[in-house]
Amino acid sequence: MPLVKCRECGATNDVKSPSYPFCVGCEDNLAKCGDCRWFSHEAGICTEAEVADVFEAEENAAPPCGRHVPRDTVVVKHDRQRVLLGIGITAAAFALLYGIVRLVTQASSDQGSARLELTVEADYRGAEVGKPYTIMAHIYNPSDVRVTDVQLKLPNDFLAKFDLREVLPAPIRWADASAWRVLIYPEINPLERQTVALHLVPKEAGTFNFAARLDSAQCQYHGMASLPVAVSQGTAGGVEAGGNR
Repeated sequence: MPLVKCRECGATNDVKSPSYPFCVGCEDNLAKCGDCRWFSHEAGICTEAEVADVFEAEENAAPPCGRHVPRDTVVVKHDRQRVLLGIGITAAAFALLYGIVRLVTQASSDQGSARLELTVEADYRGAEVGKPYTIMAHIYNPSDVRVTDVQLKLPNDFLAKFDLREVLPAPIRWADASAWRVLIYPEINPLERQTVALHLVPKEAGTFNFAARLDSAQCQYHGMASLPVAVSQGTAGGVEAGGNR
């Protein structure tokens, strides 16, 4: 469907607009007989057989006719300037799309290169029921990208045997995910190391396996680190040693 130009004010109108046939410039009715290709200006009659005898056709009349078709003299031509403008808009849209694709590709590349390493350590001689015990979780970012939404996941079955008194530094929020208690930290920059201290108090004697997991926004699984913790009823020492990966 074409664009038509109003003969009164020169405004361009889209025949698909809800306001058509009334001009957007002067509100003149653009569906006049004189603007229709079926109207014969020489004879002053409508040449469309289905409506020729239904309405009285005149050049400036606007009968309720559903057969109106804009004549060539009011149709806006697609001149060279408009074609060039269309080409320019298309090229700009393509460039924008290409830029978005490049950004998405770069983001995917960054996500693919994001890595975190996790180690844990505690007193190798074990813990004592009712006495403070600390596990250190060391997180390292060896990659060249910033890793966000870092999630240190602690096993719920292990925590059921301990009272978790304090976490330093404190996470920005906590969450629960199936078998895990999740500590969420905002970010770790490239080559940055961060240590999370878990201050616990054992509730009962036994040997319990501490197996932490590390996830992030860029990677669903960075890895795990485990550490067996022996809890006794007697007095335990306070010397710390390295844990297992």
